[in-house]
Amino acid sequence: MNRFPDSATEEGGSAEGVTAELEVVLLVEGDDTARDRMRGVLSVNGYQVLDAQNELEALALCAEHQGPIDLVVADDDMPELGIRALKLRPRAKVLFTSSATDN
Repeated sequence: MNRFPDSATEEGGSAEGVTAELEVVLLVEGDDTARDRMRGVLSVNGYQVLDAQNELEALALCAEHQGPIDLVVADDDMPELGIRALKLRPRAKVLFTSSATDN
């Protein structure tokens, strides 16, 4: 399912074509500004976002959240988080991101 339709707006408008059943993304990002921006982009595109500042918060959410978690998005400096999250949520996908600009 395409969750990034052309009709989504940067100002926070709604995205057409997004189903009522929300996929859940666990967003793990230590930088408040980056986490806020990523949460906004995901939310406007129809995702339910759980967010954590660090690995401990993320693992607590994995353990405590009552519904499914479809995707864990974390910085690439948290490789252990992916392994530990998958032990708690074996059906989740894990995506590592980086804001590094070095070669």
